[in-house]
Amino acid sequence: MSQLPDGVQRVDLDGADTRRLAVLVEAIETHDNPPYRTSPDEIDRWFRPHSGSRCSGWVAAGELIAYAHVQPRSMDAGVITCQGGVAPHWRDRGLGEASSQWQTATATRILRESPGGGGRIVTHVEGENTRFEAHVSRLGYTRSHTYEEWTRPLSLPLEDYTVPSTIDVTMWRDELSDKVRRALNQMGETLGATPLSADQWLETMSAFLPEASVVALDRSSDRSPVVGFLIASIYSQDWDALGQRQGYIDMYGLDGEHQGQGIVRAMITEAVRSFTALGLDTVAISSADTEAAARQLLRDLGFDVASVSHEYILDVEPA
Repeated sequence: MSQLPDGVQRVDLDGADTRRLAVLVEAIETHDNPPYRTSPDEIDRWFRPHSGSRCSGWVAAGELIAYAHVQPRSMDAGVITCQGGVAPHWRDRGLGEASSQWQTATATRILRESPGGGGRIVTHVEGENTRFEAHVSRLGYTRSHTYEEWTRPLSLPLEDYTVPSTIDVTMWRDELSDKVRRALNQMGETLGATPLSADQWLETMSAFLPEASVVALDRSSDRSPVVGFLIASIYSQDWDALGQRQGYIDMYGLDGEHQGQGIVRAMITEAVRSFTALGLDTVAISSADTEAAARQLLRDLGFDVASVSHEYILDVEPA
């Protein structure tokens, strides 16, 4: 582990530290100005019993000056995501390295104690932060994906869409929520995703905006199964950093039998219309740079790339 500066101690953080951790995260994000802000409620959820997360801090003279956080992904068995940061006035003293080393060691231990005995650690690098990229590379991480944040002004005109006559593209209704969860779990089976329980599903909906969320139903049978869905959200804590009121498309899915029928275009179109009706300025969505069809669809719908981030991974073998 890296040598800590004199007077700095590492401490475990828990729910009692939420407030001072939120103060630190706010200072870091205000200085670095990423295209998002982490709310105190998001930090509070790190410490809920079923989250499975671990959090560490570094303290000097009673001040929390750095943190590290690791958390298992709810839908990806054997995957742990990492994040951390250092107060601006304490940088270039080895604390960033200490945070990353703690994240890697803690995530490795969690994975090796899990039923599978191994898995994958994931961390993200915003923009072109070559210094941090070099740092995680020294720890053994390799870049796996580049993610693009696409945005669209809601003032742009929007063309209509067509879908098969048996497909009903409808706005969210509460009675469809569990059907959507089960449809998501079924779609995830082919990818080896861990099914979401009802409680986990609700946990993912903390910023959920039902007024702009969409469900696609197949009316060709009496069952009218869910074949597609789009989850919209509002992260109002990001608006000051963005300089605009933005809606967000957090997630969408479509079953394999209904690909190529214009359903995703229809769901995004309905979400955009709803965001517009709510008086927002822009809409955003994330896409991997390898998803050629999704990227072309977003271009066709008037979206442009606003920012990029890079995913780095470290595979952990069983002990």
